Amino acid sequence: DSDFGGGSYATFGDKFRLGGALDLSDEPVMIFRPTSGAAGPTYLIGHRYDGYDGHGWATLVGDTFQAVNAEGDRYSAQMTFARGQAVHLSPQVLTDRAEARGTVEVLRSKGDLLFTRDTYLTADQQTNVQLSWRQLDEAAFDLAGGDLSVAPLDLRLFAQTLRQAAWDPAAAGGVSPLPADAGMAAEIARQSDELRRRFLDTSWTVGPDGRVQTLVVSGQVPVYDDVEAIYAARPLPDNAAYTIVGLLSAAPADALRAAGQEYPEWVTDRYLQLPDTVTPRTRELAARLAAGQPSVFDTAMAVQDYVRSAIRYEEQIQPPPSDRDVVDYVLFESQEGYCEYYASAMAVLLRSQNIPARVVAGYFAVPWDDAEQGYLYREKNAHLWVEVFFPGYGWIPFEPTASQDPLEYGDPGAAPLPTPTPEPPAPTPEPEATATPAAAVTDPTPPAFPPSLDAAGRALGWLGIAFGGMLLLAIVAAVVVWQWKLRGLSAAEGLYARALRVGRLWGVRASPAQTPIEFAERLGQAAPATRHSARIVADLYSQEIYADREPAPGALAAARAAWTDLRRAMLGAVLRRKS
Repeated sequence: DSDFGGGSYATFGDKFRLGGALDLSDEPVMIFRPTSGAAGPTYLIGHRYDGYDGHGWATLVGDTFQAVNAEGDRYSAQMTFARGQAVHLSPQVLTDRAEARGTVEVLRSKGDLLFTRDTYLTADQQTNVQLSWRQLDEAAFDLAGGDLSVAPLDLRLFAQTLRQAAWDPAAAGGVSPLPADAGMAAEIARQSDELRRRFLDTSWTVGPDGRVQTLVVSGQVPVYDDVEAIYAARPLPDNAAYTIVGLLSAAPADALRAAGQEYPEWVTDRYLQLPDTVTPRTRELAARLAAGQPSVFDTAMAVQDYVRSAIRYEEQIQPPPSDRDVVDYVLFESQEGYCEYYASAMAVLLRSQNIPARVVAGYFAVPWDDAEQGYLYREKNAHLWVEVFFPGYGWIPFEPTASQDPLEYGDPGAAPLPTPTPEPPAPTPEPEATATPAAAVTDPTPPAFPPSLDAAGRALGWLGIAFGGMLLLAIVAAVVVWQWKLRGLSAAEGLYARALRVGRLWGVRASPAQTPIEFAERLGQAAPATRHSARIVADLYSQEIYADREPAPGALAAARAAWTDLRRAMLGAVLRRKS
């Protein structure tokens, strides 16, 4: 029997079992209103699943996380992000992505689950992000070349500090020596202790040149690229609303064809798994479909097209036999079902060919609703589809269900924002004898100054206008000077320069010997709400100046969003400080 019992995919829980007849209501559940970026009909994502057992799907993210530390304390695999704090996505998933914002109005509560678009970036409230973790056991990172991107994000500040230190060459060969400089030694010890409190044990070696050579780490670090679900800090009631920011893929088919198969380790560890229930004839079918295909993208399209044609869409079906692999049963015997059967078949066939795939539960795209001035989703729009991983481009959606149109690949911003339908004027209500409305001020004539103050008032009025004009000119001049000083800078340099200026408003100044990541850490200590956003901007700049690598467009989009959040948080903090 299945280990993945539980409700339907439409409940968006941590697991579900493929079942029989589908019965979803016409009840409205949410309205999505795009505010920037791609604005056409969109899929909304509730949950992603990596584990298939022959009968259903589940999230196995808990298997990647050590929940109990040496002292017996239990921790959650979810990470908490502050309001507006962006998930730090790597270049492995950011190529050809464009930012898109929108607001979700909750009509029927789904508890604390937030629905997102494509690759999640941030939300306008505190969130608990469910993601996978990478276990490190004496993992060695070569820092001798100065490329800090070889280390996980959460270790780069420490790696940067080690790179700045200088040792006596006699320390070469020793384990975790401290430099002679007392200040630097204290800082290395402090950061090492802080990492240890986060269950990351570090050690390092020094080369003959007196510079750090290798950083060795044991413990666990989050995989920010591997987000499964987003939860609010508390359940959202009916009529609540939240804003989400996602990064939509704009990658054309030819770019995806050229992506190759150099998958990150976390992808192959989690998204190629198949149980023993998968039958030889399922694997043979997958091999036939993949034969002669020039790329992973073409194989995925071939599998998608086959599944769409081989399975007849039918919601009123009998449950599959409990002693049979569901995918084998639907492909070779029943050959009928609804979205969860199509998606399961496609994902298993692709995994049989060592192509990373996962299933996604959410809502399929719906047409614009004039009455609601947004996209109105109902319970019957609950859906399951497939995502395939492409190196550099991240997870790309596919639509294997025959009742839905296949997806197109390219610019997601082609569709303009829908034009709201003008509302007709409200009818004039008939007067009611029992209601006496309050008197309204209808006289458009402005009040006059008292006679004795008339001349002075006019003088003061002209002075106010003059002062306002001077103030406006000063503001314009300040903006011009601000922008002029940024001329000639690259995008990453410009974002970091802006972060430095905003930091000065809080009294945080970067010294010439300080690295960008160290500045971001100081800024985060002064104003904790800015910590993550500052790290995103600093990390992008560090990649450019230390790794000599131009940032991907998606990475720039994430950094620009982080800069906006950073500016908002810092200016708010400065205003509160001065008030």
